[in-house]
Amino acid sequence: MKVTIRLIDKTIFDGQANEVVLPGLQGKVGIKPNHAAMSVILTTGEIYIKSENQDEKFEAIEGIAQVNNKLVNILLTE
Repeated sequence: MKVTIRLIDKTIFDGQANEVVLPGLQGKVGIKPNHAAMSVILTTGEIYIKSENQDEKFEAIEGIAQVNNKLVNILLTE
């Protein structure tokens, strides 16, 4: 699935992933391809992006994620 992580002024990740783990208000949220559409309010924690080639980690303070089938768009405030 395609994953994009953006700050207000720049894109910090744009690529493919097999799984994304987000720090939601109610705990960690795991997203895999063909996930149901949803929005996730993000809190302080780590975003994990797992792909065939490598795993990446990004720090989140606050933000929102939009999930739709094979697309995850994440907008972070910092």
